[in-house]
Amino acid sequence: KMRTYVAGILLCLLYTTNALIFPLPTTYSYGKQSITIAPASLKISTNISSNLLDTAILRFRKLIFPFELEPHFLPTSSYTVQLNVGNDSEDLQFGIDESYTLDATVDACLIETPSVFGALYGLQSFSQLVEYSAAYKNYVINDAPIRVSDNPKFPWRGLLIDSARHYLEIDAIKRTIDGLAASKMNTLHWHLIDAQSFPIVSQSVPELSKAGAYDPEAIYTPEDVKDITQYAKYRGVRVVPEFDVPGHAYAFGKAFPEIVVNCPKYAHNINNIPLNPTVNTTFDILQRFLNDMAELFPDKLMHLGGDEVVKNCFLDNPEVVQWMHDHGIADPDHLILYFETILEELISRASKHMIVWEEMLLSYPSISKNTIVQVWTNTDNLKKVVDAGYKGLLSAGWYLNEQIPKHGSFHGEFYNTWIDFWNNDPLSGIDNNQHLVLGGEATMWGEQADSMTMDPQIWPRTAAAGERLWSYNPGSEDSALIRLNDHSCRLKQRGIGSVPLTPGFCRIPKH
Repeated sequence: KMRTYVAGILLCLLYTTNALIFPLPTTYSYGKQSITIAPASLKISTNISSNLLDTAILRFRKLIFPFELEPHFLPTSSYTVQLNVGNDSEDLQFGIDESYTLDATVDACLIETPSVFGALYGLQSFSQLVEYSAAYKNYVINDAPIRVSDNPKFPWRGLLIDSARHYLEIDAIKRTIDGLAASKMNTLHWHLIDAQSFPIVSQSVPELSKAGAYDPEAIYTPEDVKDITQYAKYRGVRVVPEFDVPGHAYAFGKAFPEIVVNCPKYAHNINNIPLNPTVNTTFDILQRFLNDMAELFPDKLMHLGGDEVVKNCFLDNPEVVQWMHDHGIADPDHLILYFETILEELISRASKHMIVWEEMLLSYPSISKNTIVQVWTNTDNLKKVVDAGYKGLLSAGWYLNEQIPKHGSFHGEFYNTWIDFWNNDPLSGIDNNQHLVLGGEATMWGEQADSMTMDPQIWPRTAAAGERLWSYNPGSEDSALIRLNDHSCRLKQRGIGSVPLTPGFCRIPKH
């Protein structure tokens, strides 16, 4: 049955000539003419002064033409791409206008957009229209004239990477950002610390990374963070850091053992160890650390975890129990709520807004209404989040590390789980308050992923989630497979180790 299915897809591939823009645009029409272009004949210009856009134009000139042409090849005429941008602001924050229109005729292409970041998406789509012909050793745009009107369904389309379980090289992070940009995804959720390690350098509290990193070289300096966030911004990708507290805090204790809870019954698993809310030093260190991170990361949002707090660890420490009794705190739930209340004050002083995992709302419903809640255990909980009046993000169903990301859905080939990712609609079962669903993120937890192995685990399945988050009507699974397989090859051509989903040949540049 699987061979028959794949054979049917291959027939579709053979008889599909229309350019495969990914993700599927909002509206898209095409004609029957072809245009031959070459690097020397392509001109890209813009109506605004923008260093970000000027840099992007130089970058896309290379991305559009990955293969060298014969020295004697001369195009018949020049081809101009004109970018008309309504606003020259380069401030990348959540909620910017990412819409664009693209009109590609036989003579020129006009891209119009309200923002420089919409212009990046227009250039991505144009780059996907230019195809290399191995038979004729040239580049063509087929099916002109082409008209695209496009804007994303959800404003938050992201991927979580985990630098705490395995240190991720900066080049690997940048490569992941390139994949997000190519897939029109706009958020890198960077899970930076956990029980296992503390690789991020705080200038105010340098002891945290000195004691908590795996290795003196397995760290991210302030210069590294600035490099990564700038790299991402120039590709339209926000970087949202996560510092998971109060649980998963063992690595804090390597530098400051007094700020984590000593609970002998639970010490066999470092994931059980939380921060100690009964010690003032805990909040002093957190404030200094968060202030440093607020200066490093330009995004207005910061993820502060809140998942999987082992409550009984608190009850296994006599000093914590006595403090709770003295301060009228009846149980661990109220102790965690006490911690979160102070944490909200700390993050406010750092001029950031907070994102948390779902437990912080579902177990402690008095958290601030300004908090964004990320759902990870099951999709039904997203409905609970928005019904309570909170803005929500979905990650349940998009866990890249899981063998069965959708309960009860089994595939003979592991990477066919792309189907589950692509079908995972954040609005499914949500009839009211749909506007509170901001979008979602695929998650690449790092217990078994490092710089050398992460690409095939992430791509192209993350792009499948990305299409669900971008496209209003992404069509059928069969059509999605054609687009996604084509996009997987494009990612490989750009140096990203994406997995093929059907048999075939992907031409890779030799340089």
